[in-house]
Amino acid sequence: MLQRNREHKSRTRKVLGLLVLLLITWGAEAGEKGQAFSPAFFHPTYSSVMSQTTNTDEVFSVYPRALKLLAGITAKLQVTSGAHPSKGSHTLSYTPMFGFDHPEIGAITADGTFVAGLEPGHGVITVTVGYQTRRIPVEVEALTVNNPEESRIHSVAGIENEWINLSQTASYQVEYLDPIDPLFQQIEKGDALHKQGLLLGDSAEWTRFYRQRGREITIQLDRMRYLTSIEMTFQQRKAKGITIPPEIEIEVSNDAKEWSYAGKVTHLVPFSTKEVVERTLRLSLPELQVQYVRIRFPVSVFAYGKNLHIYGTNLHQEKKDHASITLPKERSNVVYEDRQAEQQIKNMLLVFHGAHGEQGSWTKSDFLPMVSYVKGNGTIADQLFDTMLFLPYPQMVTTKGEWEAYMDNLFLPHQQLHALDQAMEDINMHLSGKPRIEGVVLTLPYPSPKLRNWGKLDELDEVLSFHPSQADVHTAQRNRLEALKWYMAEVRKRWDEADFRYLKLLGMYWYHEYVDESLPSDKELLVKMAAQIHTGGLRFYWIPYFGAPGIYEWRKYGFDYAFLQPNYYQTREVPIERMRVVADIATRYGMGMELEGDERMLSDMRYYRTYYNQLIAAQQAGIDKKKVYAYYFGSKNLLRAATSREPNVRAIYDLTYQWIKGEFTQEDLLVPELPPFLDR
Repeated sequence: MLQRNREHKSRTRKVLGLLVLLLITWGAEAGEKGQAFSPAFFHPTYSSVMSQTTNTDEVFSVYPRALKLLAGITAKLQVTSGAHPSKGSHTLSYTPMFGFDHPEIGAITADGTFVAGLEPGHGVITVTVGYQTRRIPVEVEALTVNNPEESRIHSVAGIENEWINLSQTASYQVEYLDPIDPLFQQIEKGDALHKQGLLLGDSAEWTRFYRQRGREITIQLDRMRYLTSIEMTFQQRKAKGITIPPEIEIEVSNDAKEWSYAGKVTHLVPFSTKEVVERTLRLSLPELQVQYVRIRFPVSVFAYGKNLHIYGTNLHQEKKDHASITLPKERSNVVYEDRQAEQQIKNMLLVFHGAHGEQGSWTKSDFLPMVSYVKGNGTIADQLFDTMLFLPYPQMVTTKGEWEAYMDNLFLPHQQLHALDQAMEDINMHLSGKPRIEGVVLTLPYPSPKLRNWGKLDELDEVLSFHPSQADVHTAQRNRLEALKWYMAEVRKRWDEADFRYLKLLGMYWYHEYVDESLPSDKELLVKMAAQIHTGGLRFYWIPYFGAPGIYEWRKYGFDYAFLQPNYYQTREVPIERMRVVADIATRYGMGMELEGDERMLSDMRYYRTYYNQLIAAQQAGIDKKKVYAYYFGSKNLLRAATSREPNVRAIYDLTYQWIKGEFTQEDLLVPELPPFLDR
C-alpha cells in the first residue's frame, strides 16, 4: 500500500510538472497570437541576489485574497505595495517570494502563478516580502467534465523537466537552535531499532528531531547554482507527539558568511489533527544564483522530516538577461537582556495549599523560617524569600464550586495569607530598619476547554460550558474569559477586604505550564487576561517546563515574568549539562529560573546530591546573583529541613540561604561515590 501511495504521488507530481511546461508552451503561443500573458512566466530571467535592510516590515497586499479553481486551471497573484492595491502603490522594496504546502494539488511559480493539479484539495500559498508574509488559502476542485487539455497533457509526456535535484551532490550540517541538551539528544537519536534517514535525496526513512526549540540545516551545493525551488517533507502523527512545524524559513548565501532571507512556507494542517498527514513545504525561487541554503524550523516535541530537495537548472550558460533579485539580510535571533533594574522580586517560594491536610495548610510558625532566615538557636537573622506564590495542588480547581472552595481556603483566618501577614509582623518586630513587606502572587485557575459544566456566574444565568463542541467555539472562548474575569474580581475583592498590613499583591500566576498549540484560543485568552491583569496594576507570571511550547514567545502572550523549570531534579538521572543549558536559554530570552527539590532530598542520597548539584552548576555558570528565581520544594519540605535536628538535613536549609544571599562557596560537584550523609 505504501509503495502504491508513493508511486501515485510521484505520478501526480510528474503530471503537475508537465502542466507547468504546458502552461509555458501555451503562454508562448498566446504571445505569438497577441493574447495577453505574463512574459515573466515563460521568459525566465536568471538572477543575482542583492541584500538590503531598508523597510523590512514593508506593508503589501496580495490579490486575490483566496483562490478557488478547477483542476488544471491557473491563476496569477498580484503583489503590490501598500495595504490597498486599488488605491495605488509604489515599487516593492523586496522581491516577492512564493511558497506552497501541498504539491499534490498544485504548484506556485516564482512569479506568483498558481497551477492547479489534477487532485482536489486545500492548501495555502505563503507570500513573503521582506520579513512580512501573507497567506492565501487555495481550494482545488475536481473536474466534473472531461478535461479538454487532458490529451494534450499526455502528448507532452516526453518533454524533459529542466529542473534537476541539486541536493544529490550536496553536503549538509544540522544545528540546534538552543544549546544542546544531552538527554534530549539521546532521545532524538533513539535506540538501535530506529533508523535515521539521510535527509537529502529520496530516503524512505524519516530523520527525527526532538525539542530544543528547532533546527537549522545548512546545505552546501557543489558549486554556485541557479535555484528554482527548495522543499522538505514533514509528517504529523499526533498520537506519537510528532507534528509538522508551523513554518519553515529559508535563507541563501554565496559564501556562507553573508546571508539573505528568501522567505517562509506555512501550511494548513492544524496542530490538533490526529490523522497521519504528510506535507511537502516548497518555496519557489526566481532562479537565484547561490551556493549555500539554510532551512530553519521550530520543533515542538518531535518533528519528522525527509526528502530535502533543492532544485535548479544547468541551462544558465545560454541565458544572458540577468535581473537583480532584492532580498533582506538574514533574520537574527532576538536575544533579550535581563531587566534586573525593573525586578519587583528576587526569590519566590511556591506555596501549595488547599488539600492534603496539614501538609497543605500553612500557619504563622510555618512561614517564619520561609520569610526569614532562622538560625539553629531560633534567632531571626535575615529575610529569606521576598515573595510567596500561592497555588493549588494539581487537579484541585476545575468547576466554579472548586474555584470558590480554593479561594475560601486561601483566605482562612490564621492560615495561608493571614498566617503570612502575621509572620511578617513578627519578623518586623525582630529585624531593625524599614518595615518589610512580603510580595504575594496568586494563581489564576486554568479554564479547561474540556469542561462542559463550570457553573453559573449568577443564579439566573445559564451554566457556562468551556467545551467548543457543546457551546460554539466563540461562546466557549467567551465563557472561559468571563469565568476568569469573575475569579479575578472576586479574589481582588477578598484581598481588599482582608486589609493585610505587611503583604503586597504583585500579580497573578498562569497555572498551565505550557501554551497549548492545538488550542489557538489559549493564546488569545492569555493576551486578553494579561490586559485585564495589567489594567488592575498587577503583573503576570508563568513557570513553564523545560522545552514547553510557548517559552520562546512568552513576552508575546503578555507575561511580565517567566521562570524556566530545569526539570533536572527528577526520577530519571539527567546530565548536569542540563543546568548550564537552562541557564543559557534563560539568559537568552530574559527569563528567570526555577530551582527544585522535594521530600526525597531529605533522606535519599541521590536526590540530596541532585539538589546540591543544581545550585553548584548555577554558581559555576555565574548566574546565582544575576537572576530572579522561583523555588519548588513540594509541600513544606524546606520547612522540614529548617526544623530538622539532623545536621545534614538542616544543612539543606542553611546552604539554600547562603545560595540566595550569594554566599554559597561549594564549587565541586557531588558525585555518587561521596554521599553527603548516611541513609536514615
